[in-house]
Amino acid sequence: MTGAVDELLRRFASAFGRPASDNPEGLVAEYRRALAFYDDKPKILRRAANIVIDSRENPFWPPVGAVRKAIEKAIAETAPPPPPPQRQEPAPPTAEERARADALVAALRRAVAAMDMAADQPPPEPLDTSRSVFEAMQE
Repeated sequence: MTGAVDELLRRFASAFGRPASDNPEGLVAEYRRALAFYDDKPKILRRAANIVIDSRENPFWPPVGAVRKAIEKAIAETAPPPPPPQRQEPAPPTAEERARADALVAALRRAVAAMDMAADQPPPEPLDTSRSVFEAMQE
C-alpha cells in the first residue's frame, strides 16, 4: 500500500511529530488498516488531512475515528450536488374519478341550497340553561 494513505501519514508526522504511543508502529499500522479503502482516493484523503490538521487543537496524533469523521466530511464536501427533482405532470382523471367528482359537487350544491333555504327561516330559540331549569331536570 503506497499512495494517498502514506501521504496522509507523512503529513501527520510533519504536523504532529512521532506518535505519542507505547507502540507507534502499531498505531501507524492501525491507521493503514482503517484507511486502506481510501488509498486510491487521494483527493479525499488530502482534504481529510487538511480538515484534521487545521482543526486539531493539541499537538498529538488524532484518533483514527476522528480521521474517519474528517473523511466523511471531505466526501460530503466533494460530492456533486443531487440533480434537481423533475416535475411530473399528473395523469388526467379517469372517467370514474370524473363521475365521483361530479357526484361530490352535486351533493355540495344540494347542501348549500338547503342551507340557503334554512337561512330564510328564523333560527330556533336557544335552550334555557339556567340553574333552575337544570335542577328541574334532575328531579
